[in-house]
Amino acid sequence: MDTQTSKDDRAQQQNLARADRITLIALALLSIATLTSPLYLDLISTLPDQSSDDGAIHPLLASHTGGTNPGAPVTLIEFGDYQCPYTAEQQPAISRIIIEYGDKINYVHMDLPSGTHPLARIAAAASRCISRDAPEKHNEFESLIYQNQGALSSEGLIRLARNISIDEDVLYSCMSDPSINKAIQQDIDIAAKEGVTGTPTIFIDGKPFRGAQPYAKLKLIIDSLLEIKASAGEKASRKNVTWEPAVNPK
Repeated sequence: MDTQTSKDDRAQQQNLARADRITLIALALLSIATLTSPLYLDLISTLPDQSSDDGAIHPLLASHTGGTNPGAPVTLIEFGDYQCPYTAEQQPAISRIIIEYGDKINYVHMDLPSGTHPLARIAAAASRCISRDAPEKHNEFESLIYQNQGALSSEGLIRLARNISIDEDVLYSCMSDPSINKAIQQDIDIAAKEGVTGTPTIFIDGKPFRGAQPYAKLKLIIDSLLEIKASAGEKASRKNVTWEPAVNPK
């Protein structure tokens, strides 16, 4: 009985590994393809969904013009809620990924404040204001938000900002700026369009992963994509090399 169980476990692991490889190759092909090409559109319709909890590729979330490094080989988009404990749980892994991969990855935070978290939207507004007016302090402020999720009222956010020497009058005024709230709503609308219903939800080159993801899983996916894309780039370079016959000297 134990031997048969062991065999079944090994077979299941092999199937999962094979499925993950297929998914990663599909991801790489998708991100390399041109968004408007017929080949790209055909590829979308045939991509396999290899995971029970992760959905099919979302082409509109496969890249982003904003973020930490627009144009990087891999794009990681996170829909988060500043009052959500699971979004807070995700942040150490995200921070480690951003530091480790540098310009190889473009990280994009997108706001999805939940109706069950009444302070999430005002926290999102404060975070955007700091990012706009004092970007060098944004990471520190964001960390304070996640560490103080029970104190994210307007007054609480002002106190957090005061701790890192942010002009509180400027911040208070910015949090009611229509353009800031419009940007948050745009993220919410995108989430609705793409079927994102919970936080955190991560998209890596358009592939969704729902719920807090461990660092090891994120690293495995990103490393595999970078390897596949590097290999594809090398093959493309070799294919484009033209051979010219040597000219015999006279």
